[in-house]
This record gives sequence, structure tokens and C-alpha cells, in this order.
Amino acid sequence: LKKKDGMRRYITAPRICWPSANSIHLVQVESFRHMGEQLWFQMPGAYVVCDNCEKSVPQSMGALQGEPLKPQFAQSQFLCSDCLQS
Repeated sequence: LKKKDGMRRYITAPRICWPSANSIHLVQVESFRHMGEQLWFQMPGAYVVCDNCEKSVPQSMGALQGEPLKPQFAQSQFLCSDCLQS
């Protein structure tokens, strides 16, 4: 690093401290990767449950509803296209 006057400033104290070797404790961590689709959604938000009829539909087949004067992200209900038409 350079100061305004062009002189270099050296840092004498170390900025990173590593623990001593005898304070390290290894822990075995179990992998759940093989359970893939049972634990995680592959495409979260791709299918949404209609708040009216409880049918699961693609997100593109419905819309958020609720407060007409508030922005889209403030809407609290999702209705499928069938419920929007009735």
C-alpha cells in the first residue's frame, strides 16, 4: 500500500492467525446427496398450489391476487387460471 506521500507502508503484524495443530478437531459429516429429490426441490417455484382450489399448477398458469392497490410482490394469494375465470 502507498501513502499519499508515495512512501510504502508495511504491515508488521500478521493479519491471519492459524490455530495450533493440537487444537484441530475433525468431525465426520454425513452426505445426503443420494436422497436428492426426496429432500430438495429441483425447480422451486415451478409449481404453485392454488389458494382457492388447492390444485398444483405451473406458476405460469395463475397469478398473485389479494390487494389491488398494492404491488405484485405484496399480494398474498395465488389463484390458478381456472379460479381466476370463475
